[in-house]
Amino acid sequence: MRAAISPSEVLPAPWSSQLQSATNGRQPSQYIHATHILWYSGCMRGVSLASLNCPVARTLDIVGERWTLLVLRDAFNGVRRYEDFAARSPIPRNVLAARLRTLVGHGILDRVQYQDHPPRYEYPLTPEGMELYPVIVGLMQWGNRHRMGDATATLEVRHKGCGHHAEAAVVCSGCSERLTSRDVRGTHSVPSVPPPNRDDPHAARRGPPGVGA
Repeated sequence: MRAAISPSEVLPAPWSSQLQSATNGRQPSQYIHATHILWYSGCMRGVSLASLNCPVARTLDIVGERWTLLVLRDAFNGVRRYEDFAARSPIPRNVLAARLRTLVGHGILDRVQYQDHPPRYEYPLTPEGMELYPVIVGLMQWGNRHRMGDATATLEVRHKGCGHHAEAAVVCSGCSERLTSRDVRGTHSVPSVPPPNRDDPHAARRGPPGVGA
């Protein structure tokens, strides 16, 4: 029989002590095995991706919500107006409105009025939003290869200038060699703006130097 496992062996503090308190100190191994995953995931649900020190997590905080990438897919296909977005995907209208607000709020889409009575708006991509194009193409390529099947029509992207197939790829900025994850290493850059002084309660509100009146 396997020995009982303490919550401190599988959970970071302070969650292990909270779990011990909730179970009155009982530590049957099968209970802990079944519970620690649920407990940990429950705690993580309250963690904002934007709070993590990771560019992937902070990007997913904006574009990782359900339907958002399909809204961006349509935006790259020239869709700009709310009714046209709604017609392209079976997205609930209240969700579509919320996703458009999020993308506008983060500078990925713009909001431009094209009609006065009643007021109506278009949502063109901003230069910042255009930088997400390789992400959409990369997802499309992966889906074509691994999810569409041989009997399903796929969508290809071709260069207007020469007609050849275009694809998203990671290349070296110096030698233009095509790269995989085994060819690179991650390095940390120095922040251009120093972090606020943690001992100063007003630092976060003041913002970085040179911003504001």
